[in-house]
Amino acid sequence: MAMANKVFIILLLISLTVFANARQKASIKQTRVSFIAKNQTASQIFKIIEAKTAYRFSYSPSDISGKLLLNFSYHHQTLEKILQDLALTSNLKFLVHEHAIGVSVNYPPTSNVIRIKP
Repeated sequence: MAMANKVFIILLLISLTVFANARQKASIKQTRVSFIAKNQTASQIFKIIEAKTAYRFSYSPSDISGKLLLNFSYHHQTLEKILQDLALTSNLKFLVHEHAIGVSVNYPPTSNVIRIKP
């Protein structure tokens, strides 16, 4: 294998590693998502977000009402804004720690609550 090919492969691997690490460390303010959800439950929207980001949701199924159908359309929107919209429309609150998002019911309803643990 020629030296130029080896250097190219090494640089490619380094670039991919840096890109993967940067993606994993993106905060909810930096992570951007695009999707359209028509008549979707909160848990279905969580699955859409999980498929498009490194974030994972944790919640009790009894806390997530399957009867509330949500409609959202986002183009390159921050995950922070999406969570704020979900909090406002579904009476949920979110606790973000690294790439885990805890979801619970917001009783009594307060302003849209998104807490980020250090």
